[in-house]
Amino acid sequence: MKLFYKTADVLYKLGKLKITNITELAKEVNITYAQLHKYIKQFRDMGFVEEVKTFNRKERVYKLTNKGQIIANSISTIKEQL
Repeated sequence: MKLFYKTADVLYKLGKLKITNITELAKEVNITYAQLHKYIKQFRDMGFVEEVKTFNRKERVYKLTNKGQIIANSISTIKEQL
């Protein structure tokens, strides 16, 4: 259950931040960079998250896709009801 909670929290926070890098998001969700990197890869494979091109090629920035935003909104609604 904890695994689901953390993955849901990642999508929820990414929805609130709109666009962010992994380091900032890891601090918000309070998990390690390595673990968050795995979640982001899974979310990309599922079509929930996409990488955004920036002028700095070294920095990777992510945002939710429309599909990911629907999931994040659902998570937000559930959090409000708890």
